[in-house]
Amino acid sequence: MLLGAFLAGMTLVVWPSNRDDVLNYKHIFEEIFEPLLKRYFASIFFASIGYCIPFLDLFTAKRFWQGLVYSVLMLIGKLLVGIWIPIRDCISKETIIVGDAENQKKKTKWGLGKPNKNSWISGLILGSAMLARGEIGVLILQVSLSTTQANANSPGAISVMDTETYLIGIWAVAWNTIIGPVAFGLLVRFFGQKIIDSHWGSTLRIKLEQEEKNANENGDTKDSENGDSGDDGDNENARNARTAQDNSQNLDDQENEKVRREDNV
Repeated sequence: MLLGAFLAGMTLVVWPSNRDDVLNYKHIFEEIFEPLLKRYFASIFFASIGYCIPFLDLFTAKRFWQGLVYSVLMLIGKLLVGIWIPIRDCISKETIIVGDAENQKKKTKWGLGKPNKNSWISGLILGSAMLARGEIGVLILQVSLSTTQANANSPGAISVMDTETYLIGIWAVAWNTIIGPVAFGLLVRFFGQKIIDSHWGSTLRIKLEQEEKNANENGDTKDSENGDSGDDGDNENARNARTAQDNSQNLDDQENEKVRREDNV
């Protein structure tokens, strides 16, 4: 149900509109439904989730420590999400050319390496970001319990979750919701800049893009300077032509003046 709603929303958001005077789903949602969602439905949703939690029944020693154990198992499961980052750094891929000059072939060579410290920290940051369960975890527990209670009197019904498991699950979700943001915040605070500066961050990419941009700007500057030099040469040639024309005109004037004097004489 949750996955279907998510996929439906993503599909409608990117649904194109071929007419300029027709709004697509994204604009309709932002103009009509989003104000209603933020003002009314969000409050109703969170209130309904909160009212479904029997707080007085939660505070027993058995449910507390069992919820803590389940939260540790959930925490390990989420942290394993980040294990793919060190694994990716362990695998190296290299394309080599084999064969003689006439029959060259490209061959992919795979190898194994050793992940560095930044890879493990990046994996921990990714895993800790996935820790928080929040209201979705409580919603899943609630749906499981409601389904079990609704099918309790049906013949051959399968019990999905009882009340005791539901309360233990609430504790597990609560622990993960508390631990997740704290762990993520501490990791980002102490190691965030280091990861950004590594190959898993954006600093290296931005640096390479800036170097490429500077190289392009330097090339444009040289072309502009060459163009300016050409323009200066053209201007100099034009000045020389005008000077020669003026000199020729002065010689003609002097020749005419000489002829007039001879006629007068």
